[in-house]
Amino acid sequence: MSLQIGTALRGGFDRLVSRTGGILLLAYALTYVVYQSSFNGIVIELYRQYDIETAGTLQFALGGPLWLQGIAVLACLLALSYLSIVAVRTFVAEARDSFPADAFTDGIVWALVNLAVGGIVFSLLYWIGLVALLVPGLFVLVSFVFMPIYVAAEGENFVDALRHSWGLATGNRLEIFALLLVLMAVGGLFGGIIGFGSAMVAVAGGPSGLFSVLVSVMIAPVSLYGLAVTTDAYTQLREDEREDFGGESAAATTPSTPA
Repeated sequence: MSLQIGTALRGGFDRLVSRTGGILLLAYALTYVVYQSSFNGIVIELYRQYDIETAGTLQFALGGPLWLQGIAVLACLLALSYLSIVAVRTFVAEARDSFPADAFTDGIVWALVNLAVGGIVFSLLYWIGLVALLVPGLFVLVSFVFMPIYVAAEGENFVDALRHSWGLATGNRLEIFALLLVLMAVGGLFGGIIGFGSAMVAVAGGPSGLFSVLVSVMIAPVSLYGLAVTTDAYTQLREDEREDFGGESAAATTPSTPA
């Protein structure tokens, strides 16, 4: 059976509008706000050092030494990676009321390292594909989209995760591509609304840093919804894979966090 796009979109929404989804949303939003304000602070400080007058356009920023804001940016990136691992494990388990046991601790360092290295390898392959031609880049994007889920939910290293993502996508690449297009459209819609609203506020003489605040807040539901939808697509295809190979029931073989 092929990937059901509508089911994945609804399944992602159901995962998001739950108690666990709400907690993850709040954590994502706060982390993005701190990240954006720290990043703005770095840019403003660099502008000041080079006497660039446009530094005042980024009003939403944390103060403090440049090195401290740099540490804050790195800490936020690490926190977002950690939260994505917790989110994947929660979404795969379809845990709506409480988080799965050990979702916050099992194999976290292993998962973070493989997620980081796998992300770098994935990005290199993707950009090489785009430079060579648009189609190979998109093919890479579709083929390896489940790599982070294999790392986070099944405790695989990034090499096995890339290989298994390729296998899981085989036969469903057109459906996965269509699903990713829908998610990009959703993100573009949110971005357009935020940009228009911020422009209207700026024209009316409102706070100049509002756009960066809104973007950092709204990235959370958009990115988390995309992760939830991708996870639902993953669980659909995994169940089909088990049925094709005559494996155990989906309930008995749901991927668990690594030991």
